[in-house]
Amino acid sequence: MPESYPSYRFGDCSVSPATREVRRGERVVTLEPKVFDLLLYLVENRTRVVGKDELLEALWPGVVVAESSLSRCVMKARQALGDDGGAQRIIRTVHGRGYQFVADVVEEGPAPVHQAATVEAALPKARQSPGRPSLVVLPFANISGESVQDYLADGLTQDITTELSRNGWLFLISRNSAFTYRNNPVDPRRVGAELGVRYVVEGTLRKLGDTLRVSTELVDAQTGEQVWAERFDRPLDQFFEMQDDIVRGIAGSLGTEVTRAEGRRAYRADVATLDAWGLVQRGIAAAFGGFNRASVNEAESLFRQAVKLAPADPRAHAFLGAILAVRYIHRWTPDLDATAAEAWHEGRTAINIAPDDSVVLGQWGEINNFLGESHIAVDILRRATELDPNSAWHQAHLGFALIASARAEEAIGYIEEAMRLSPKDPGMHWIRCGLAWACLQLERNEEAVAHARAAFAEYSGWYVTWSTLGVAQAATGNVETGRETIARLVRLDPDASRAAAIDFYRYIARDAQQGDALCELVEAIWPQ
Repeated sequence: MPESYPSYRFGDCSVSPATREVRRGERVVTLEPKVFDLLLYLVENRTRVVGKDELLEALWPGVVVAESSLSRCVMKARQALGDDGGAQRIIRTVHGRGYQFVADVVEEGPAPVHQAATVEAALPKARQSPGRPSLVVLPFANISGESVQDYLADGLTQDITTELSRNGWLFLISRNSAFTYRNNPVDPRRVGAELGVRYVVEGTLRKLGDTLRVSTELVDAQTGEQVWAERFDRPLDQFFEMQDDIVRGIAGSLGTEVTRAEGRRAYRADVATLDAWGLVQRGIAAAFGGFNRASVNEAESLFRQAVKLAPADPRAHAFLGAILAVRYIHRWTPDLDATAAEAWHEGRTAINIAPDDSVVLGQWGEINNFLGESHIAVDILRRATELDPNSAWHQAHLGFALIASARAEEAIGYIEEAMRLSPKDPGMHWIRCGLAWACLQLERNEEAVAHARAAFAEYSGWYVTWSTLGVAQAATGNVETGRETIARLVRLDPDASRAAAIDFYRYIARDAQQGDALCELVEAIWPQ
């Protein structure tokens, strides 16, 4: 745990920022993420009354939220601590101003370096939950030499901040704090030190004849190293029509790149030193690192460690449930029923803790889809995409659930949106496979082969990529070519399961008749 994060004890309650746990006596109290963030913010700023506007900006940066949402969080925090609106022994309402944490607090462990005196200084410390990455979008610089473009640069900055605030992975520093650096070129490492953030987003806007070029980069604020960079060129007279696409493209890519960077950071660390967040990130990186039985084993082990370390962390439960569902659908388990039951239990635990967390909802939707409840999964994943429409994961998994619900035409739009949002996604091979599955359901078999080949070019280490290509080839009438593809697969991966393939293609078929036809193709090309 970083030295700047103590634990707080008051009465029979304690708050641990490191594990994001609240205890009342010996019992762990489950809190929604926003309720925990509110409580921690009030505790860390307990020497003053915290205004409602400040709390709204700190908890929902760049997003217009009704004051009733804040009141609900305060009510739930009080209930969790044994307080109420009448007694107000712990959280006091100061009418017309805001709230103040009034219980006597004992700090356990290292003390903070300093007590923040301003809203700008308070935000970084309160927002930078240990392990979970924090990020600031600095004002984009207009380097066109024409002041008329200043408002475009400011608008891009604000829109990107707003979109990123919907990403459940990130703690985002508010626009007000970020704009204190406007027109002042600074070293990202200095910004990181002053705001307490792990990542800095910088960008420029430049006019090149009749074209506007938007350039942006993600920088590791601890090392100063560039993590990711991209540029977008758009006709000047169409910029406003295309601005939303640029903003969503940047926000979607940033979400993916931060996740990848966090995985690399976790892999460089000793597992014994990782908190629950780090273990989850390392588990995600492990799963994407191989897409095979060994990588699933490693990911499951890391997710189980995260659950043990932080039993109240909803995402640890959600990702454990999801990896068990992956194990179930691939038949990488000796007891399918027990694995399915545990996957559902872990997902249900996560959703009970954090029913409005987009990341948790995304994993819960994936669990339901892989366990055969595709129609339920569609509703869950629609909710996840509403909360975070820039998540390529949510868009892709919604597409997969729609395929399993015999709605392939509708699914294609969501899968293509996932590809637009995260064109360099580490899971691009399975996203492209999704297009192949949709085309198989629609009997557009030549297109299915093309998508399967594209998936294969992205990553050939996943046996499903091979089986998708083989079945698509057979569906076009090239049974012998499909047989050769599967023969190569079996030589490379003896664990590739014919039974799992039959189950899978029956599941993605639009009806029983098509399911029988696809299964006949699997049997025709797969060695006995």
